[in-house]
Formats: sequence, C-alpha cells, structure tokens
Amino acid sequence: MSERTLARLSRWPLRRQLVAGIVMLLVVATVVIGVVTVAVQRHTVLDRVDDQLETVLEAQRSAVEDEAQEIPRMRARSVVVIEADGVEEVAELTDESGVVSPLSDAERHQLLDGAGREPYAETVQLSDHGSYRVTSAALDGGGQVVVGQSLSEVDQTIRDMTLSFTVVGLLGVTLAALGGRWIIRLGLRPLERLARTASQVSQTPLAEGTVSMPSRVQDQDTSPGTEVGQVGAALNRMLDHVEDAIGRRQSSEDQLRRFIADAGHELRTPLAAISAHAQLMERRRTEMPEELGHSSQRIRSESQRMGLLVEDLLLLARLDSGVPLAEEPVELARILVDVSADAQLTAPGHQWHIDLPEGAADLTVRGDAARLHQVVSNLVNNAKDHTPEGTSVILRLRADRADAVEVTVEDDGPGIPEELQPRIFDRFVRGDGARSRGDAEAGQGNTGLGMAICAAIVHAHRGTIRCESRPGRTRFVIRLPAAPHSAGPAASARG
Repeated sequence: MSERTLARLSRWPLRRQLVAGIVMLLVVATVVIGVVTVAVQRHTVLDRVDDQLETVLEAQRSAVEDEAQEIPRMRARSVVVIEADGVEEVAELTDESGVVSPLSDAERHQLLDGAGREPYAETVQLSDHGSYRVTSAALDGGGQVVVGQSLSEVDQTIRDMTLSFTVVGLLGVTLAALGGRWIIRLGLRPLERLARTASQVSQTPLAEGTVSMPSRVQDQDTSPGTEVGQVGAALNRMLDHVEDAIGRRQSSEDQLRRFIADAGHELRTPLAAISAHAQLMERRRTEMPEELGHSSQRIRSESQRMGLLVEDLLLLARLDSGVPLAEEPVELARILVDVSADAQLTAPGHQWHIDLPEGAADLTVRGDAARLHQVVSNLVNNAKDHTPEGTSVILRLRADRADAVEVTVEDDGPGIPEELQPRIFDRFVRGDGARSRGDAEAGQGNTGLGMAICAAIVHAHRGTIRCESRPGRTRFVIRLPAAPHSAGPAASARG
C-alpha cells in the first residue's frame, strides 16, 4: 500500500481497522485455499483422465498390431488418429452423442504435433472442439496411435467447484466479518468507557477554579489482569494526582487573591495620605528649594501610579473570585464614540476614525457599561502609547450574525513582536519600549495589567478577545453575546 493509503487507513476508528484487517486476512486465506484446492482437484482429475487414456491407448495399439483384432470403438467425447503401414488411416472424433465424424487435416496435424508421448499426456486445443487431453504411442511396425479425451467435463467440474467455493467463501467471510464486528464491539466497550471518561475530564473547566474531577473509570474497567484494566487504573491514579495538584494550586491562588485584596485595601489609605501630602508640598513649591519641589512632584506621580496598580490588582482579584458584574443593556456605539472623542483630545497626533453600521444604536449587549468602557479605553490607549504619531487607528462595530456583536480596534502601526503575541493577555506582560497610559514624561510606567484586565472583563461578559498583529496592521477583536433583539444591517457609515 502507498503511504497515502496507510495514512488514510490510520485515521479510521479502531473498530473499523480491526474489522477491515480481519476481512482482508479472511479474503486472502480464502483465495489461497480456493486456488490451491482447485489446482489440486484439477491435477487429480487430469491424472484420472490420463489413466483412462493409457488404457484406451493400449487397447488401440494392440488392435492395430494384431490384425486379427477389430479396432475398438472410441467412447464419447474422444478422438483417435492411427497412422500405420498396411492399415487404413483413421482420424475420427466421437461427439457426446456417440456420432463419429472425420477430422480435418489441420486437426489431425494438431493432434500429432501436440500429443504427449506415452506415458505422458498433453492438453491440446482442437480448433472449435475445445480442449482435449491427448497421448500417443509408437507402433512396432512403424507409425503411431494418438488418442484423446475431451476436457469439457473436467472444465465444467472445475468451474462448478470454483463457483461453489466462491459463494461459500463470500458467505463465510461475510458471516465472519459480522461475527468479528460483534466480538470486537464487545471487546472495545471498556475502551469506549475509558474514552468517555477522558472526554468528560477534558471538558472540566479547570481554568475556572474546578478542583474535583467529576468522573472516574469504573471498577470493572480497572482490573490489572487486562491491558484495558491497567490503562483504566493508571488513568484513575493520574486523575487523583491531578485533582490533588489542582486543589493545592487553587488553595494557593485563593490565598494569593485574599492577600492581594487585603494588601490593596490596606495600601489605599497610606497611598491616599502620601498623595495628599505631596499635593500640599506642591502648593508650597515656591517656598521650597528646586530639588525638593521636583521630589514632591515625583512622589505624587509615583503615588498615583501605585494607586492605579492597586486598583488594577483589586479589579482582577474581584473578577477572579467570580464577583458578578452589573447586568444592564449597554449601547456599544456610544462607548466607541466617547472613547474616540477622548483619544482625539489626548493624542491629536494620531488619526482617529470610527466605523459604525447603520442602526448602530440597536447593537447592544447586556453587561457592565463602565467595565466595557474600560476595555475599549485600554485598547485605544495601548494603540496610542505603542504607535508613533501619524498612526491611523480605527474603532469598528458590527453585528456578527444575529447572536453576537464585534468591536474591533485596529491600527497601522509597527505591530506587536511575534514572540509576545501568545502572551499578550497574560499579567505583567510588557512590550518593548512600553509607556504608561498616563503622561510618559511624568514617569508613570506601564503596569503590564491592561491587556489582562481586558481579557478578564470580556470573559466575565461571556465573550472572547483575540489579537492579530503583523507589521502595518494590528487588530484587537472583541466578540460579545448580543442582547435580545440586537441586530444591525451590513451597510456602514464611516466617521
């Protein structure tokens, strides 16, 4: 078989492969046995015909050599040729009805040239009369006798045997295939149960905090005496280890979330106090040395950055703990318009565009408007902070069929490094040359949580977010479930 055929067969289910293998082996075995049996049977029948020919040949030769004897009459479906000195030449064929007819010269020569020499016989195709088994013997006085027997009965017997063997073989292969399929189905049931258990485990939302495996392999499939039982027992042990590891991880994550939440709440008060004192110092900046005034400005800037980091950490902690967000109709077009307007004021060096479809006001989702505004704002700030002036940024809204709404933020900047893209939504991931979402000159650094917050908020709204980036084109696509009766035409108006 070719590699392509083998590759195609390897993709078949195991049950089909086993049944096909059994059927192929049975077909090969049946064909081999049939061919050998027919060949042996034909050889046996021909030996019997040769023995009969030898008896007839001896009788004809004796009658020719003993002139007192009458030449015996040939049996049906036979031929005889006699060439001898002092004896009238004979070249006759006796058909199945016993009617004797002369042979033509061409037929006589065929017999004389193709006949075997006693005690051997040869098969000769005699013009329109079919195959004959022919042998010959030399006469003492010169000349020879040729006798032959038609093989029509032999050929018919072989054909009947071949047909019978074929029918019986096909019936046997069919019954064996059906029986084998049934046996294989019984034998593979434990594997099917193992696969069903593994499938149920694979659908367990481990990333959402599930710490217990809902399924185990049944006891009947964990017997150490069978290969399937060994696999089932090993799978159960593996699930036990996974459940234990996940439980430990979940416990550690819960402790970390509590620590972040507690630390965030505890840091809020001193950070607010530090920021207030820094503002008080700045009001009296004219009364202080220049270096001290610069330090007060840096203190206020860093306290604000720390405050933003604390707020981000608290938000992620709340989202991770599953705190439900607000559930209200949200008009996404208004969010895009507001964010675009803010961006035009804060980054006039960029080219800002908004692409809304007709009837954009009807494209609504159910969720937390403030958090969805934060997602779009984070994506816009990301495009603003990581692309040079003159970059074109497009905010686009469209209906994705009748059950979803898509928001796209696209720019034609230098793109995101390829090695960073798989981790773009992880926490504390920063791109090269990252700047803050605030004033870069003020020294506010990027916390590396903006994209992680976007992903967490979108997932909390039962949506998805993805990034597609290459030099000259970066797209962030948010897909959210549409609110009931939310729809929009395909036609759009560019703003």
